[in-house]
Amino acid sequence: MSEMRKVYLSTVPSCDLCGKQEQEAFDSPVKGHGSWGYMCKACFAKHGRPDVASHILPSSMKPPPSPRKQPSLEQIEDWLQDGTCEATDGCEVEPDGTCEHGKKSWALVMGLI
Repeated sequence: MSEMRKVYLSTVPSCDLCGKQEQEAFDSPVKGHGSWGYMCKACFAKHGRPDVASHILPSSMKPPPSPRKQPSLEQIEDWLQDGTCEATDGCEVEPDGTCEHGKKSWALVMGLI
């Protein structure tokens, strides 16, 4: 079986079956029915279908972007003209900034600022 698809939402929905609010949920069809619903862990274990479900997590748990290959000086110059820069993980930051994941801008890393 393949890994369940992860979906990151700003607010994790409460369980449509029991109403419980948890830090994570599952979006799945209900076994034996054609309808889909959000489910807490306990309801998903009883009534969910892992073969087609999605795992719903808070956006705060989303992993940071993958590290990027060092850009060319021309690319950094283009960013600087726009007043922005890319951090080493791909986040957009101010030229002298650091992203929410703690990664510095390429302009800082390369000593251009």
